[in-house]
Amino acid sequence: MNKKRVQRLWRAEDLKVSHRKRKQPLRGLGVHIGAMSRIRFNVIRVMNLQFDETRDGRQLKLLDIQDILTGECLAVEVARSITGDDLMNVLDRLVAQCGSAGSPLK
Repeated sequence: MNKKRVQRLWRAEDLKVSHRKRKQPLRGLGVHIGAMSRIRFNVIRVMNLQFDETRDGRQLKLLDIQDILTGECLAVEVARSITGDDLMNVLDRLVAQCGSAGSPLK
């Protein structure tokens, strides 16, 4: 069977192939207003965990939290071990000091 005959049979039976709708790329406001938008100070923070070693070979961990818009370092925690509880304590201290992540700095 050739292509023309298949098309004719499909037309005779009133059959159609459903086409998938293409996903449109984001344009305009939708691109910049999202999870990673730089709207105002103290909205988006980034956490970096760095590892280093002392002269005697013991491990040292550094946790720093920065504001993406200003690049300001909001907190630095240095310890031999940083657990999830330590991270939550630092974040609670930041909320008490700077306010919640949704409110601008004054």
